[in-house]
Amino acid sequence: MDVTLVNALGACALLRSVPQADLDRLGGYARLAAFRPGDRLPGAQGRDRQFFILVHGHVELTTPASAERERMMAVLSAGDVVGLETVLDGAPHAAAARALDEVAAVAVLGEPFHRHVAESAAMAFAVLEGTSRLLRSLRLENAELRGTPPIDRLVAFLLSLAAQHEGPATIRLPYEKRTIAAVLGVNPESLSRMFARLRPLGVTTTRSDLVRIGDVATLAAACESRLLADRPPRPAATE
Repeated sequence: MDVTLVNALGACALLRSVPQADLDRLGGYARLAAFRPGDRLPGAQGRDRQFFILVHGHVELTTPASAERERMMAVLSAGDVVGLETVLDGAPHAAAARALDEVAAVAVLGEPFHRHVAESAAMAFAVLEGTSRLLRSLRLENAELRGTPPIDRLVAFLLSLAAQHEGPATIRLPYEKRTIAAVLGVNPESLSRMFARLRPLGVTTTRSDLVRIGDVATLAAACESRLLADRPPRPAATE
């Protein structure tokens, strides 16, 4: 039994409540998979259905090839699940998945997964609980996205990449700026303007994927005190 694989399964929010015996059984029909930047995660139908649990790296979800226009839908990272809906209900993939960097994942075959859930009530309940957990997290994330100014979203994103809580930091953006813009809910031009607004706080960008922060604590304090929040329109003067 691959202990690393079983541990990766147990760390996923979807399977966090699965009993150890069922995790061990799941590890028997799951396998480790690796993808290079630009690789498409396979989307199969019928007996070859499978879903992926991300262990490392980032995966971009876009509208499927059948769509008239490709549109970025989300960026997933470690612990997220790709293609679960296809295994659960047999419907075609709702999105195309592409690796943005080096990706390690656990591939779970659909047919033995279905059989496992049918034969183990504990497994079925744990998967149901995990699915509810994922949906709740998604709702909270969407609510936070709507209620947070874009400039604050960018600062929070940069702070999440910094390895320390104070002092200077140089961080490497995990994927292209156009993808970052889509994740933050803005267009690339707006992202460039937001980076320009951060220069007085010591944030500088390069032509590559590096961002330098003069002092992480100063940037965090500015975000927390909402100095970066979009100001409301000034009321018209009255005579």
